[in-house]
Amino acid sequence: MHQFGLKQWKEKSGYLERSLAEMGVYRFKQLKGDKLTSRTFNNQHTEVMIKA
Repeated sequence: MHQFGLKQWKEKSGYLERSLAEMGVYRFKQLKGDKLTSRTFNNQHTEVMIKA
């Protein structure tokens, strides 16, 4: 990584794809839970509709 800059390292290592995949799994696990994580009513409503 020190040979390249951080941006080049991320591009060569596929960092973005792994990061997006991990974020997707995290979000899925959050939706599976029994608590609402959204703060606003509209977002809570959407979250409930997705969980149903």
